[in-house]
Amino acid sequence: MMTNYRNAKFLADGCIDCEIEHPKYGWIPFTLNPNDTDAGIDAAELFARITDDWGAAPYIPPTADEVRGSALLRVIEQIKAERDRRAQTGGYKVAGKWLHSDQFSRSQQLGLVLLGASIPAGLQWKTMDGSFVTLTQALAGQILAAGAASDAAIFAHAEQLIAQARAAPDPSTIDPLAGWPKIYGE
Repeated sequence: MMTNYRNAKFLADGCIDCEIEHPKYGWIPFTLNPNDTDAGIDAAELFARITDDWGAAPYIPPTADEVRGSALLRVIEQIKAERDRRAQTGGYKVAGKWLHSDQFSRSQQLGLVLLGASIPAGLQWKTMDGSFVTLTQALAGQILAAGAASDAAIFAHAEQLIAQARAAPDPSTIDPLAGWPKIYGE
């Protein structure tokens, strides 16, 4: 059975991006490599037919602005991912101990601040190293303040890195892991 194709265009590596008509799923995207022997279709035959018919648009390399734009987006996404990882899993240090910074812990910490003087006496709070601290109203307030300060420092650093990436002629030269505020384990 001959495979129908449409919207074919060459890629930089010589393969062809196209859509093929699948007997069950209809038109589906497909990257055609003539050397692929495990594609479920005769890739070499389809590749030959597309090239013989001049049925594929030529490869048009991206412009310098497009390459820079793609690199910038990639670096910004890496920076945001590191920012979020650090804010959500890095913890914050209070009174010599690291406390958890995930969303569940943050909601508990906020609840403790709201309890104020009603925090149960002698309440033990587990830290990131597995040890416990006795939680007080003052410590609950310090934890909340440390979380806010940690978030502010992490987000400010992310914005600095993003600004550097936007200003750089080649954004990929910006190291998205450089210079962050310390988190637990560093």
